This record gives sequence, C-alpha cells and structure tokens, in this order.
Amino acid sequence: MQRWLILAAMGLVLAGCGSNVQKSATVPVDTVAEASSFANSANRGEAVSEASESALFREGNGGDAAWWESHRRDARNEEEKTAVGFVLSVLKRDIGATGERPAGIDIYIEPSKLADVKQKLAIYDISSPSVREIRFVKLARDDNGACYTFKVIGGTSADAFQGFEGTLQIHISSGSHLVDEVQTATFEPKKAAKK
Repeated sequence: MQRWLILAAMGLVLAGCGSNVQKSATVPVDTVAEASSFANSANRGEAVSEASESALFREGNGGDAAWWESHRRDARNEEEKTAVGFVLSVLKRDIGATGERPAGIDIYIEPSKLADVKQKLAIYDISSPSVREIRFVKLARDDNGACYTFKVIGGTSADAFQGFEGTLQIHISSGSHLVDEVQTATFEPKKAAKK
C-alpha cells in the first residue's frame, strides 16, 4: 500500500511539472511565422541575410589587419574562420596571385578553384594602391553555402590610403567550408564628392 501511495504521489508531481514545462515552452506566434518564412526562403534557394546572428560579422564591422586579427577568436564556426583567414590574407597581401606562387591564402580556397580565385584577387596583390581596411557588408545563404560581401578601402600613400574603394564578395562552400568562388573583386579610385 505504501508503495502504491509513493508511486501515485510521484506521478502527480511529474504530471504537474510536465504541464509547467509545456506552458513555458509555448513559442509566440510571431517567432513561428518568422522561422517559417526563413525556412521557406531557404528552401526556394533565396538569399537570406543572417549577419545579426554573428558577433563578428555585423554590418560595418571590420578594419585593418590588426582589427581582424584581434577579433579572429570571435569566429564561431569553420565557415567564419575561413572568411576571417581569407580577409586577413588579402589585408596582408599574402595572396600569391602575381607570379602565381603559393601563399597563405591557399589554405582557405578549394584546391580545384585555386587558380581562378587567385586570378580575381590580383588587383589586391600589389603594393600601390594597397588595401588598408576591409569592412563586412552582408551575408547571404544559398543552397551551396554562404556569400560574404565586404567593402574594401585603401589607396596610395599620396592619398593617405583612403582614395580607393571596392567590393569583395566571396562564396564559401557548405561542404568544404572553403572559398569556392570570388564573385566580385573591385578596387577603384573613389569618385570625387560633388559640390
């Protein structure tokens, strides 16, 4: 009889806890709709920005090589580590595009895409004008991985390294977590401000 009472009491306690857990686990309707919208967009292969999920890759974040080096530990997964390493290699001109030589950037690029990617980066592999800062702009995902877009800032010593701007857009494969394409690589003189 005592055993039966103990089991019955335990059952009531567990049933009460279960209903409290269930009540606290209720998800607001807005959150469900938002998650559903994200999933539907991702299933259709649409680009979905996810930059706000990352402590490191937020719009406007970035700077010179020292900034990226000091924030390298904030990369939360292999994909972000690849993006940081790739950016640092560009800032340090450790590209090897001119002269087609091995360089530090090679470990962040899919081996079968090495020549194509490095060829597109040749504009950053010169001493003047040189890249001085790289700032994150946005992140978009597709069925094959993630596309990181950066603003590239630099110039010559005569213009205090602020006379050139460009866009660097890289695609990182979800399978290898390596760069498989440079979609955009530009670096041009800034247009003079109109007065």
